[in-house]
Amino acid sequence: PRLIGMGITTVVDLRSTRETEQAPSFFENREGFAYRHCPLHGNGKRPADEKDIPASYLNLLADSSVLFDIMKIFADAECGVLFHCTAGKDRTGVIAALLLSLAGVPLPDILADYQISYTYIRPMVERLRAADPSFPRWAGQSKPEYMAAFLSAFCEKYQSVAQYLTGLGLSRRDIVKIKSKLISC
Repeated sequence: PRLIGMGITTVVDLRSTRETEQAPSFFENREGFAYRHCPLHGNGKRPADEKDIPASYLNLLADSSVLFDIMKIFADAECGVLFHCTAGKDRTGVIAALLLSLAGVPLPDILADYQISYTYIRPMVERLRAADPSFPRWAGQSKPEYMAAFLSAFCEKYQSVAQYLTGLGLSRRDIVKIKSKLISC
């Protein structure tokens, strides 16, 4: 009821099919919500090293048909959209960074938004680390340097979020609809 009261009736689930099979979404088949499963996984490889994190984020954007679907859902939704993955840091962080950038949010604020992710997932990361001592120390971290390097590489490759979205096949009208929702809803 709270989300519906806020005008959020569209949910985009970025998790893989395997993840949704292991933990079905609360929103799937839930009355009042339009649930969309848009598995975002790039090449499916996790970074082997901390230095590979920004490139792994850029790699998520290579799946242009899924990114088109995600952004088209944002454009066509009545107002707010809830989007999530499992931890809410990597896949969700990349989409959030693109949306924030499109809305004109300054880089320091985008980095702060990303960095806060670790605060919320830290207990989960600590449980994983306790269960598997070989779990890398950097895994689960949301250091602003990761997102800054990703956004720098993104801008070098695509110039801007609007150009990237146009390259996906979104219309100018779709891009304006997304941007206006980010600013006014």
